[in-house]
Amino acid sequence: MQAAFLRDPAAVAGAKDAKFPGFSTLEQNGAIVLLNMGANVNCVGGKPEPLCIGKPDGATVSNPTTKDLKVRQAIAAAIDPKVLNDRAYGGKLLYGSEMLQSSFPWYPGVAGPKYDPDAAKKLVTDAKAAGWNGNVRLVFVNSEVSKNSGLAVQTMLQAVGINATLETYDSTAQQGVVITTKEFDGATWGMALSGDDGAVWALDQNLKSTGTSNRVGFKSAIVDQALKDIRAAKTDDEKKAGFKKISEEVNALLPFVTYGATEEYNTFTPKLQGAVGGNRAYVFFDKAFLEK
Repeated sequence: MQAAFLRDPAAVAGAKDAKFPGFSTLEQNGAIVLLNMGANVNCVGGKPEPLCIGKPDGATVSNPTTKDLKVRQAIAAAIDPKVLNDRAYGGKLLYGSEMLQSSFPWYPGVAGPKYDPDAAKKLVTDAKAAGWNGNVRLVFVNSEVSKNSGLAVQTMLQAVGINATLETYDSTAQQGVVITTKEFDGATWGMALSGDDGAVWALDQNLKSTGTSNRVGFKSAIVDQALKDIRAAKTDDEKKAGFKKISEEVNALLPFVTYGATEEYNTFTPKLQGAVGGNRAYVFFDKAFLEK
């Protein structure tokens, strides 16, 4: 091994403990469960199946159980980030339910949803009384970390009365479900908000009503305006105010449940010299060389 890109918290911690040199990047909102709010699916010739069977070409709105806000609130209240950290990440995840942690340069001071299983049980009861069948479909990746986190989420949801089924796929197939067919209620994902001005563009892609990577059908005039305000901001306080509005609206509408930030680590053999760190996790090797 001469160079490696690490994202699993236990692997990052291991490389640092072994004193391998490298460049570290902190990504806010890097460990999340997407909650489908009724994302659009583009139907062409009856595909993708099954949603587009018998449907005309064009946009069709999916109908997940998580379209109901009470169901999303129940899921958020049922998930304990600390449990996920212990069971899936070896205690090394920068866990927390807030979208932006205190390490973010424009930290807005907005806490995330609270772990409250009693509140989750009541929300489940209310949603079932309104007609929900109690089922939730979780779609995770079949890597060791993702499977363990999926099992932890499934167990916590079942503990509050949600019949959560867990499906695991290889990474490409799982992305196909989330991006193309939209046949999911909850899905493992990561938004990766960098600690620089790239964060607003990642949010723009993922949360703007017409965003190119808006995977869950999230729509909020408040967030749309806050994204514009951040891009036009001239001071740190103005940026912080915009991120505060977005964080509060995410808490209110729950397009995802956050359980941690992630550290990305580009690490090298000590013999590698001349590598230069760039924006986020980019590394330039144009002047790199190996010592004999």
